[in-house]
Amino acid sequence: MANDKPYKPALIIVDFQEDFCPPSGSLAVPSGRTIASPINHLTTLPFPLILATKDFHPSSHISFASNHASSTPYTSTTTIQHPDDPSQSYTTTLWPTHCVQGTPGCELVPELDVSRVHAVIEKGQDERVEMYSAFYDPFRPRRRMRCRRDIPPGLLMKGQSLSCLISGRSAREAWRTRASSSRPLMEM
Repeated sequence: MANDKPYKPALIIVDFQEDFCPPSGSLAVPSGRTIASPINHLTTLPFPLILATKDFHPSSHISFASNHASSTPYTSTTTIQHPDDPSQSYTTTLWPTHCVQGTPGCELVPELDVSRVHAVIEKGQDERVEMYSAFYDPFRPRRRMRCRRDIPPGLLMKGQSLSCLISGRSAREAWRTRASSSRPLMEM
């Protein structure tokens, strides 16, 4: 049976934060601020749901190279164990310290018109776990983010460092996904 419902994708603005933009972002994507105008234009369109995500890390976050002796951002890795079951683990890249709660780098860029954003989803708050996705907890695959049930069966994702976020996590948990205005993080 064909689905008779019209395709109405949600707009997800991914991590459009100061630490992912020049001039002083610790993980700045070159020309990162240039996507503000296209994103603001998209928010004027009739999306049934417009969300923004933001990294919202404690300073002690496990993904920060600065929290691991003799580690180098982008090249060093760490193994993250399930907080309740050490037999479950995965390896992740270590990053420069970024998007720390309460710092200017954690804020959405001022060029983004947030007046049309329905909600901002903060992710990466658990210092023990790396969460690239706003929809998925790597150790609790059956426990989806609350808002997921309200998201239409399609996503248009715009924002910074999407190659890292979408290819690895969010797209698998979303539905039909289209990403644009991103640059591969590792090409910086």
